Amino acid sequence: MKLIKVIPGQSEWKWGKLGPKWSDKTLIGFDAETTSQFPLQAKILSASIIIDVPGNEPIVYEWLLNQTPIPIQSISVHGITEEKVIIDGMDPAIGIKQIIEKLYQVKIDYPNIPIVIVNANYDCSVLNEQSKEFLGHSLDINKIPFIIDSLTLDRIVWPYRRGRRILSATLSAYNGIIQSAHTSTGDTLAGIKLVRLIGEKYPYVGHASLSHLQKVQADAHKQWCDQYEEYQHIENPDFMIGNSKNWPIINGDNND
Repeated sequence: MKLIKVIPGQSEWKWGKLGPKWSDKTLIGFDAETTSQFPLQAKILSASIIIDVPGNEPIVYEWLLNQTPIPIQSISVHGITEEKVIIDGMDPAIGIKQIIEKLYQVKIDYPNIPIVIVNANYDCSVLNEQSKEFLGHSLDINKIPFIIDSLTLDRIVWPYRRGRRILSATLSAYNGIIQSAHTSTGDTLAGIKLVRLIGEKYPYVGHASLSHLQKVQADAHKQWCDQYEEYQHIENPDFMIGNSKNWPIINGDNND
């Protein structure tokens, strides 16, 4: 039996009762490229849902949505232009409906398999706002698989790591390489790869209960927000993060 050591400085109660390893098994991934860095304003331009079964080619579902205008700053990040979405993009109402339905369906088709989202607080919040805009209701977080947020996990297990926590830099820190960065499919695959590497480097994470990890990540995200808020108060005493402390949806529509 392999001995699993607790992460230094983090007691066993934090990670809960250990179970079978999930991080080297089938994983689902989701990512979206958008019009804005601000999730309550952003519109989804492209999205990918990927089923990654070790030893097999990934199953990839992709969407391109016709939503304009697209700011120059956003185009410089992901390269999706207004001309591209006007010519090739689908009706956003249809696209958002399909994306959400697929997220709900993969939980049924792949029970007890988690979904990897790089910065779930952002992507889930954007999708929640788009659901309210086009479908008239919030995203039901309980109908999608348990979330594994690679950004939040990295902050938990390696809190004092030097360097930026953007996906490419974080993956490199774990000796991984990203391909097709800033495309929804490329970032989805990179997020899955990162989570697998975290689970390998920190076995306690890869064996943690998926249901318990939801609380661990929510608590860790709030703690990070509190610390960031405190740091900002050095120069701006009025700085407030507000509902961004909620995880995985910043406006608090977690459907608990």
